[in-house]
Amino acid sequence: MSGERIAAEAGLVREGRIYLARAARETLSDAGLCRAEDFQDAIETSQVVTRGDDVRLVRRIERRAGQGEFVAYLKWFAPLAWHRRMSRRLRGRGASGARLELERIHRVRQAGIDVPQPLAFGEGVCWDRFRSFLLLGSMEHWPTLEEIAHSQRFQKVLADVSVRRRLIEAVAGLVRRMHRNGIANPSLYSRHVVVESLDADPIRVGLIDLEDLVLDVRIDGARLAADLGALALTLQREFVSRCDRARFVRCYYEADRLDSVGRAAIARVDRFYQQNRHRRRFRHYAC
Repeated sequence: MSGERIAAEAGLVREGRIYLARAARETLSDAGLCRAEDFQDAIETSQVVTRGDDVRLVRRIERRAGQGEFVAYLKWFAPLAWHRRMSRRLRGRGASGARLELERIHRVRQAGIDVPQPLAFGEGVCWDRFRSFLLLGSMEHWPTLEEIAHSQRFQKVLADVSVRRRLIEAVAGLVRRMHRNGIANPSLYSRHVVVESLDADPIRVGLIDLEDLVLDVRIDGARLAADLGALALTLQREFVSRCDRARFVRCYYEADRLDSVGRAAIARVDRFYQQNRHRRRFRHYAC
């Protein structure tokens, strides 16, 4: 669904104490979220995460829908104090948190990258404050790259050289498509990269948790190092060999051999690794 269509369908209608897009009603009803009280119940049992200028609440929704099971994630955004909202508008980010994430989702999908399917979107005044929400389809059946790297149950499969090669090529292709479309992701952690199946050829990979994406930027050496450094720092050092790194960089640049450009990229990522390995967000992974 295009951003223009989302905007057109967000001819928002009053539904209880929140606003819902017309196309969202059936999906929300299947998820057991057809009334304002259902949202309140879901929010009260949510995980609270602060992101930038928004308080974001994430709730896993699991309901029986028709003959099957419906699993989705509800993200509920509430802006913080007025001065932060004003600062946000001055930076050109006046849209709601849900609308900003929806824009990121559509941009990444246009780049040919698999991301969670947006199922419902809404924004309006609730409990005397402007709020917005997104209901996203689940990709729980896709294991994360972190799980594949650290879990013993995948080690036998990864011992196959061809599987390991296809996985490296798939992840390098994902990063290449992001960067060629002007998208940077400083939170390109291994737990945010998901893999459909290691048996496929080629292997399909996708992204989750897109809150930190930066759109329409020039990917210079610093941004490349930050993105690939975040990926390197969240993988076990022993999981990625020197040959794996060289193959990744060759696939990223679509080069037949590792030239001076590729070696310079590896050196930048290594510097980023050494300078940031003890930062709080990487401390869990650093060895």
